[in-house]
Amino acid sequence: MKPNDFRGRTFRAGDLVELREEAEKGFHIVYRVRCVCADGALQLDNLSGNNGLTVPAEDIHTDVFAARARPE
Repeated sequence: MKPNDFRGRTFRAGDLVELREEAEKGFHIVYRVRCVCADGALQLDNLSGNNGLTVPAEDIHTDVFAARARPE
């Protein structure tokens, strides 16, 4: 199941998100938006580890979407 298309969605610090590529491979890895950089890039913190990453502003509309609820 592919996540819904959230193009045009804006994110802010504290939002929970997932990365499209990971979700399409069946992973459910949730990140918290640490901050939105001045250039529009998102800095993300992995909630299941200490790893963080930055998604460039031009890739947000295709690579990032709001986190889905975990299946029980």
